[in-house]
Parts: sequence; C-alpha cells; structure tokens
Amino acid sequence: MVKIPAFSGKFVSWEELETAFERYQEEIQKS
Repeated sequence: MVKIPAFSGKFVSWEELETAFERYQEEIQKS
C-alpha cells in the first residue's frame, strides 16, 4: 500500500483534488 501525504488533507472541491492528483502523478514520473 502506498501512502500519499498530499491527500491527507481536505479539498474544497473535486476539481482541486483532481488538480492535486495530476500534480502528484507528475512528481512520481519525474523520480
């Protein structure tokens, strides 16, 4: 199981969650 620190908080909207998730995926692909 992978822990995702960026998703431990609450998001104002689904769009915000989606944007954060896309950024998170980009970070994974870089490393």
